[in-house]
Formats: sequence, C-alpha cells, structure tokens
Amino acid sequence: MVRDRLEHFADLLIGYSDADYCRVNVSISENSLTRFANSQIHQNLEQEQFGIVLELVYGKKHGISSMNISDEEALKRMHDRLKTFVLSYPDDDTFVPYPEGGNFSNSSKWDDATGESGSSERAALVGTTINEAKKIDALVFGSLNVKKSFNIVANKYGNKGYNQNTYVDLQVIPAHGDNTTYLHQFSHALGDINILDSLAEPLSRLSLYKDHGEFPSGEQTVILEPNAAGDMMRFLNYMVFSGKAYNEKQSYISDKLGTQVTGSNIFFYDDQAHPLTMGAPFDPELTERKKLSLLEGGKAIEVAHDTKSASIAGTASTGHALFGHSMPICLNPVLQGGDVSRDEMIKGTENGLLITRFNYTNIVNRKKTMFTGMTRNGVYRVKDGKILGTANNMRFTINIMETLKKVAALENKQYFIGGGWFGGIVVPSMKIDGFNFTGTTAF
Repeated sequence: MVRDRLEHFADLLIGYSDADYCRVNVSISENSLTRFANSQIHQNLEQEQFGIVLELVYGKKHGISSMNISDEEALKRMHDRLKTFVLSYPDDDTFVPYPEGGNFSNSSKWDDATGESGSSERAALVGTTINEAKKIDALVFGSLNVKKSFNIVANKYGNKGYNQNTYVDLQVIPAHGDNTTYLHQFSHALGDINILDSLAEPLSRLSLYKDHGEFPSGEQTVILEPNAAGDMMRFLNYMVFSGKAYNEKQSYISDKLGTQVTGSNIFFYDDQAHPLTMGAPFDPELTERKKLSLLEGGKAIEVAHDTKSASIAGTASTGHALFGHSMPICLNPVLQGGDVSRDEMIKGTENGLLITRFNYTNIVNRKKTMFTGMTRNGVYRVKDGKILGTANNMRFTINIMETLKKVAALENKQYFIGGGWFGGIVVPSMKIDGFNFTGTTAF
C-alpha cells in the first residue's frame, strides 16, 4: 500500500533524529495527463512524484531540508547534513515551539473509480470533446489531468496525519480561427464530469463572435463567471486573511475585525469539509483545520493562524500552517452563493459585460487589495437582458474590497476552481455594478 510506503520513510527519518522536535512530510503524487491540440490527442504522460520534507529543532535553532528521491542512504545523509547545519545556526528568539498535534486519517476526497482509471478513460472523455466540436467545425485544445495524491505528516511525539485524494482537471479551449471560448472543470471524480452538458455552452458561444462590437473602458456592470470570480477571490484570500499579515499590519483588515468592510451580501469562509474542496482536515503541525468565518455579512471576523502567528496574536492556532512557510493561509476558501441563476443575472442586466475568465492577474498593492489583469477567452456584450455578441479584451485594475461593496447578485450555484496559489477555491458567479476597466485591446 502507498500508505505503508509513506509511513516507512516517515518512521525512518524520525528514528534517525535526536532533536528536541522533528517532523517529516512525505508525499507521493501520481499524475496521468492527456494533452490535445487541433482536435487530436498528441501526448499521454504517466508520472510519479516523490517528495520528502524534514524539519529539525534543537532548542531555538531550527531548519528544513527537502529532497525528491527515496533512497534510504540519501535520506540519512540529508538528515545528518541538516542536523549539522541547524546546530551551527544562531538561536531564533522568535521561535515558538510546535504543538504535539493529533492523529488523523482522511480519504473523504478519494474516488475509487478515478483512482483505477487509465489512459482509455481519459481518451474516451477527450474523444467525446473532439467529436462534439467537429459538429460545428470547431477545433479544441486543452488537457485532462487525473491526479492521485497521498500525503503523511509525522512528528517526534508519535502523531501522524494521513490524507489521500483524487483530483480531475479538465481544460478545453474551443476555437474557430482566432476566436476562442473556454471550459475548465475540476472534481474529485472523473464520473462527475458530464462533458456533453458542460461543453454545450462554450461551443455555442463561438457563434457570438460574428456580432463583435466595441465596449468602453471605465466603470461597467459585469457578470464574472466562476473562473473570473475565483481568480479575484483567490488573490483576496492571499492578500488579506493570513494571521501573519494581520499581525504585521499588512492586511486590509488589520485592526478592522468586527467592522464592515464589504457589502452585506458577502459571506466568505474557509471550510475543508465543504464537499467541493480538495484539502486535508489537518495542517503540518497536526492541528485540526478549523472552519473560519472570514467575512460574515460583509464584516471581517477571523483570520488564519498557525502556532507562531496565534502566539503573537494571543489566540490559538486555527490549523492553517504551511510546511516550510512562515505564512498561515486558508487552503479551502468558499464564497457563499446567492439566490439567482446566472441566466437571471443576464436577464436583469441592462448594459454590461459577461466575463469568462481573467489572465495575467497580479497584485498592485497588497494592503489596499489592488488587483490587475486582463480578460481572456470570451468577453460578451449584454444589452437589455440578452447576450448580443463579443467585445475586445480589456485591462482592469480594481480594489477588491471596494469592488465587493458593489456586488449586486450572487449565483445560486457554486463551483470549485482549482490551480493557482495554494490550491483552489469555491465560488459562484457574481454580478458587480461599477467594475473598473482601465483600457481595451485590439483583439
């Protein structure tokens, strides 16, 4: 069993150590990837990735080392060299001892059929995608990645946390010439992806390019579909809700807990137990991940802490540590949905844009939550409740917190959007009045 293999290496390294505290993280991921372009499968890859991270603590001296080979002699050398280095370090007077932690075992995000699937199952799904596109003389480009992930964290106190999950990532870009649309789906289970239903809308939207028109920059009404909304909210999570940033007065909500910071319809939380999320129920300190209310009715309520940031803040860890990083962060953020469908959002829009996704997104000013990027793979003009056609791609620069004061509606369905920094996010589509576009492109 994979678990036995992971435990063997964890026990081996802990057995080597005479440190006051040591912990080890051992992971194996099995990636199965099918790529396709010009409506042809051109690559199938199978890859196993092994990783191990070791931390040793002697008094207030501590250090981390990692490697990606499973040779036992090499692991012993890694341990011995790390010990030599750590003992040579000066004391870290800011160091906070790690907790003993607990024991965990989780496979709630594992699907047996997905774990047993192979290239034929991937080829069948991609083949259906290609055949559907051929019906309208479109080409498709993209990839299908099926991943099996196994991970164990163990420490000197004899406590362990084990997690395994399956993960499916399907990306499809349908194209007519230079005109493209977009589909990106994620799930725990390959069987959850109904490609016929999912692909129908992106394929039908290719015909909208025949009615292409200009749309001015400035503040506009937009409907952000899940990929765009997820990109924005993922950056917000990174910029705002780390306990370290909060303690250092680098968060927008530093000294603002309990105050109104967004519109009253915004409920944002971190919840590993949400059925769409992918994460483990424990962190690398073997502390249970607490469900956090980050924004409740627009009020800032909580931030994510590990042991060190919690000690500085005078509170308890929320179970949001990262191995090898000093910044605790939410790995399973969820934006609560609303009470209208996406179609109803469109029907209720007098003049605006429907945005498929963003690209080249980045932070302008972290503390002010300034965020910039471009639109991509489909910008659609909405007039009097109907999608009329497409518009050129646009550049935007926004203050996310201020933008969240202008959310007019949230979709009554949620979607998991994977990838990006520190995992994925669960979001609905959102309609925003006054989204700031700073320029347009020629395409």
